[in-house]
Amino acid sequence: MICKILKLTIINFLTIVLVQGLYSQDSKSIFGNYNTEQKNKALVKRKVLVLNFVDFGPRQDRAEYLSESIPEALIKSLKSTNSFEIIEMKTAKKLARKAGVHAKDYYNEANAIKIGKEANADVVVIGNYFVVTNKGTVDTIQIQSKAIDTHTGRNATTLTKSNEITASIFTTINQISSQMSKKMVKALPPLPKRDIERRRNHAHGKTYPFVPNLSVEALYSTPLSPSVTKILNPAMGLRVHYESTAGPANTLFFNIELSALISELQISQYALTTGTLAVGFSYPIPLGKNFAFSPYILAGAYIDYIFELDDYTISPVFKPGVNFKWAIRTFTLSFHIALPYYANDSGAYYAFEQGLGATFKF
Repeated sequence: MICKILKLTIINFLTIVLVQGLYSQDSKSIFGNYNTEQKNKALVKRKVLVLNFVDFGPRQDRAEYLSESIPEALIKSLKSTNSFEIIEMKTAKKLARKAGVHAKDYYNEANAIKIGKEANADVVVIGNYFVVTNKGTVDTIQIQSKAIDTHTGRNATTLTKSNEITASIFTTINQISSQMSKKMVKALPPLPKRDIERRRNHAHGKTYPFVPNLSVEALYSTPLSPSVTKILNPAMGLRVHYESTAGPANTLFFNIELSALISELQISQYALTTGTLAVGFSYPIPLGKNFAFSPYILAGAYIDYIFELDDYTISPVFKPGVNFKWAIRTFTLSFHIALPYYANDSGAYYAFEQGLGATFKF
């Protein structure tokens, strides 16, 4: 039985791959030529906006020059990592004036996030410094910086350092900038294009391009539990599966599924009809331009009905599975496999289910 199931699955999968290979616009690979280089290219650097640092000292005129010198050093260090896309500081100043935010209020996180979103930044860096005058000794400076995720509002990383103000103050600033850059590289790595677009679109109240869709598939189901295989023959039917965006930043999709199967009982000539209604969630994962798959978990109820006896039972069903979708020119081919668990009083059982059809986007 297991060999038969594997054989059917492999045949169906290879058929879809062959069709995709014939009609895909990407002639190099049905999966978008996903070698290591392509995967690296698929990662998108986060956009970083660095604001002027704010002088928190009592005599701000003494170290006013540091308000730009520190962020300039940090920007230079961030660029050297080649891990971020840097937005020019003059853009921040222009947007701050437009938003009515004064430079002395840059260290306010709400103001910083506001300016960052206006600049379409994924990360905004803010900071302050405080010069302490020590009578009879060398003055000291304390510098504090924060990297804030503009989409979530969380502090991705922070750094606070103190040092003496000497002729080597700029060496100190460069060292602090280097340390902050290293922390940002670790805390804010490049993301897959799909994830970064979700974050950006969610921040602006937009929906992700992976739009709600409806799949209609021909269905084939084989019971796996030995106690049931002696009673039920494999079933055929129809499946309608709907996905719609849900969850924070549209990382989860809400699912609802309706299916109907008809099989013949081995112990008689009676036909058994099984109807299922289930809901749950999926996580779509695109791989290239033309291919995506969505692991999902559903729960609901199913009804077994024998027409000749006018007899039926209603029981719960749990259904983990994976949807596969291939964009082929003007339409999308869909295929899925699942292991539904049918629970009832007379005997629970697993089945192996697969379907093939088309997906329609809204």
